[in-house]
Amino acid sequence: MLKQQVSLLREYRVGELPDIQIYYKDVLLPLMALVRKDSTIATEVLVEIFSQIYKESTSVDSRTQLGSGV
Repeated sequence: MLKQQVSLLREYRVGELPDIQIYYKDVLLPLMALVRKDSTIATEVLVEIFSQIYKESTSVDSRTQLGSGV
């Protein structure tokens, strides 16, 4: 059996006052590491990000540009 290693990217405080402010990079860095290791998850993340950007686009020009970019 092949063992895979996981590197720790962040530690959280425990106790009465745990971390209550999480920065974007603290979410994105582990997500980027996961995407680099697993192509299936990378595909799912790309589709979800693209879908959300497309939904948020209000102008026809920006949607057309997004579609042609893919």
